Amino acid sequence: MTPLPEITLTTEQRRYLSGRLVLHNASWADTLPDWLRSVIPLARAAQVAAETAGEVEPGLATLEEVCAYLYTASLVFPLHRDYAEVYVWATAQVLARHDRAASVEAVFEMLGEIGTRYQTLTPYLEREVLRVLQRDIRRSVARHSVGRRHPVTGGN
Repeated sequence: MTPLPEITLTTEQRRYLSGRLVLHNASWADTLPDWLRSVIPLARAAQVAAETAGEVEPGLATLEEVCAYLYTASLVFPLHRDYAEVYVWATAQVLARHDRAASVEAVFEMLGEIGTRYQTLTPYLEREVLRVLQRDIRRSVARHSVGRRHPVTGGN
């Protein structure tokens, strides 16, 4: 059996993996669907693995985390149009990825005419809304995990 290659994680990646869930409004945390809460640690691990392999841009939170964040924000106030579009698009991706919907297309079909405009993100929404939100969430996770003990290794 071939041994697995050793992966070296940065301090930021370790903090991100051990960090808590960042929500817009923690008072709505108990309404977050259990299935979404349970897939976030796995999604983070996949994100960090893809980063170390050079497959994705480093320093971004997962779409699962974006959904959780915008979900709690939407319970506090109406989302700005840009964030609403990102939320619908990201939710469709996450539902399909975790077998909560047959496919991304099926989610948009359920939405009917409303869903047709959310099937793709414009370059502006991807760059200036989604990526900025992913970076902000990721930084917040890592920042708030400083001083916390890693649940597996016991280190920071």
